[in-house]
Amino acid sequence: MASMTAPKMRTVCHRCRPMSNHRTEDEDGVIQVHQIPDTGDGRLYRELPFPARGVVLIQSSECPDCHGTGWLDGFVTPG
Repeated sequence: MASMTAPKMRTVCHRCRPMSNHRTEDEDGVIQVHQIPDTGDGRLYRELPFPARGVVLIQSSECPDCHGTGWLDGFVTPG
C-alpha cells in the first residue's frame, strides 16, 4: 500500500498581497462590498511624491517577508 502524504502547506504573503473589492447586491438593492485577498506577486509598491503636476512615481522593491515569491511556507496568521 502506497503511503499518502499531504501537499506542502503554504500561505499567501500578508505583506505584498493586494486586496480586491467584490460588490454584491441583494434582492432589496443593498450593495455590500467584500474585500478579498489576492495572491501577491512578491513586490511592494509605493507612490513617491514628485513636484511635476499629474506625475506619479512608483517605486517597486522585493517583499522582505516572502523574498519575491508571494508565498510563505506553512500556515501563517496575519499580524
